[in-house]
Amino acid sequence: MKNFMVANLTRGRYKVDNIQLLIKAQIDNSLKLDWRQEDIILLTNFDFEFMGVKAINDKLNSSCFTGSKMFGMKYLFDNNLIDENIWAHDLDAWQNVPFFCPEFEDVGIACYSTSKYNGGSIFWSPSSKDIVNKIVDEINNKEEQKEEPTLNRILKCIEYKNRVT
Repeated sequence: MKNFMVANLTRGRYKVDNIQLLIKAQIDNSLKLDWRQEDIILLTNFDFEFMGVKAINDKLNSSCFTGSKMFGMKYLFDNNLIDENIWAHDLDAWQNVPFFCPEFEDVGIACYSTSKYNGGSIFWSPSSKDIVNKIVDEINNKEEQKEEPTLNRILKCIEYKNRVT
């Protein structure tokens, strides 16, 4: 399993020093919880390297800031960088204990206290490329400002709901 994080630095959202501190803390935490450097994938829109983890620098989506993980997943699929399960999570989603990849269909996702899916921590299998592409297309076509409404709409629709755990 790979540990995937995205840092999309946009004007006014975060100061570069703050986001770099957050990334460093995430990398340090991940390494302390037995992740190998090569299993941590960081995608950013700026150059960054820390503790042997070097970010992939790519232009990221600028209209749907919270959808950066989805655009990051699309980047990984489009560049053939996915050959095993991925745990994609927000920079403020902290792992507290070591864990093994859970069993799931093509997508594994948790809910809030309601039935609404939480986009902050999602497991993706290599077979989920079509779902990722559909979500990104929807975000682009509807010019969504947030990813979670699109995640909930797509992952619960008849075409995909049986592929979601």
